[in-house]
Amino acid sequence: MTLKRRYDRIMEHIEVTDDMRRRVLQNLREAQAREAGEAGQEAPAPSPGGRRSAWKRYLPLAACLAVVVAAGAVTLPHQQGQDQAAAPVLTGSAVVDCSSADKLSEVVHFAVEDLEGLPFQVEQRAYTAYPAELAEITYSGEDQTAVFRKSPGSGDISGNYEDFETVSEVSVSPYVVTLKGQAGAYQLALWSDGEFAYSLQFSSALPEQDWVDLLTGIAAAK
Repeated sequence: MTLKRRYDRIMEHIEVTDDMRRRVLQNLREAQAREAGEAGQEAPAPSPGGRRSAWKRYLPLAACLAVVVAAGAVTLPHQQGQDQAAAPVLTGSAVVDCSSADKLSEVVHFAVEDLEGLPFQVEQRAYTAYPAELAEITYSGEDQTAVFRKSPGSGDISGNYEDFETVSEVSVSPYVVTLKGQAGAYQLALWSDGEFAYSLQFSSALPEQDWVDLLTGIAAAK
C-alpha cells in the first residue's frame, strides 16, 4: 500500500475541523522553514505546485498530527465522561433508609429488633442504617419521640454529646445502664452487652423508675 493510500485511509476516519487544519498547516510551514534554514536557504513562499510537493513530503507528519489532534478532541471528552461516571462512591459513607427492622438487619448485618413497651403510643417508625454498622430506629408519637441505636462494640453511640446536668448508673440485669438528664429525669440511656453498644433517647425526660421498668422489659425480650 502506498503512503498516499495509507494517508487517505487514515483521513477517512478523522473529522478535521478548521482549527485542526490550521494547526496542521502551521506545523508543516514551521517544519519546512526549519529544513530550509538548516540548508542555509530562505524558506520559499509556497506555490500551488510547491504546496502539493510539500504535502507529499510531509504526509506522514500531517497524518500523525491529525491523528493526535483528532484523538485529543475525541478521546479527552469521552475519558472525562468516564471519569465522572466512575467517580468513586464510598459505600461505607452511605445512609440507607429501610422499610422494617428485618430489612435494617440485612443492611447492617446483625439482628435489630423493634422495641416494645415504649411509654407512648407509637404512630410512625423510621429505620435507618448509618456508616460503621450503626442501626437506628426512630419511634414517633403525638408528643414524644424515641431514638434507639445499636452498633457493634461499646461506648456512647447516641450522637448526643450534650453536657447533661445529671449522670447516674442503674443496674438492670444483665446490664449496667448509664442515664443522662437533668434534675432526676433522664432523656438518654447507654448500655452494652459485651458485643453490642446500645442507646435509647427520648425527646422528653422520664423518671428513673420509668427507665428501669422499660429497660427491664427490653432485657427480658432479648
